[in-house]
Amino acid sequence: MTAFPAPLPDARGLVVPAARRAALTAVVFAGTFLLVLLLSRAGVLGSPVGSLTMKEQSAPSTASAKLDRLTERYGCETGSLGAGVIPAHTIVQDASGQVRLTSFDEGWAIHAKQGTPKAAGVLLAVCRR
Repeated sequence: MTAFPAPLPDARGLVVPAARRAALTAVVFAGTFLLVLLLSRAGVLGSPVGSLTMKEQSAPSTASAKLDRLTERYGCETGSLGAGVIPAHTIVQDASGQVRLTSFDEGWAIHAKQGTPKAAGVLLAVCRR
């Protein structure tokens, strides 16, 4: 026979048996763990900045700045250019993370392979010029 310790009063003066407190603690812990797991998998909780090297921290801003420069210079859009407009170039991000300007044909080929094991990068924008 297992004997539990004598019940202790909680903050309100109510007596909660030890087994019930242990079960409640386990449920709260499991719920908190699942919430953190779901939020981290959904991308809401990112990695702490201190865990990145300086090169990793500056890489996204460098790529973003290059994307902005190319977008302005070549008249690029992330969506459609509109009816009757034939794109001349595309902006892609290759597998190594480099943002570069390509011909429309090369960019479209990369777009067609997105999401497959043969993907060479990601199409970011299509350009008028």
